[in-house]
Amino acid sequence: MTTGQEAIIEILHLRDAPAELALFVVAAISATLYFVPTIVAKRRKQPQLAAIFVVNLCFGWTGLGWIAALVWALIRQTPPAPPAAPGYRMPPLSDRT
Repeated sequence: MTTGQEAIIEILHLRDAPAELALFVVAAISATLYFVPTIVAKRRKQPQLAAIFVVNLCFGWTGLGWIAALVWALIRQTPPAPPAAPGYRMPPLSDRT
């Protein structure tokens, strides 16, 4: 015969709760680490965020794909040079010092 407390634990299946919680924590940490390249790209406002996410999702498990996505996320994006104003002409080379 079980006591009342043991019966409640048996009904609620709390006996396996620590193992299930540990599994959930490990899964959450693993998913976060797996998507670090995507998180970095999002925080750095990378214009190719979607492409980095796809590479991370599809090829991250290889290790090489994860590193490639991380490097891509960390590459500094240089903005294109603004166009010259209309009618602007470059001075001749002889005038430049």
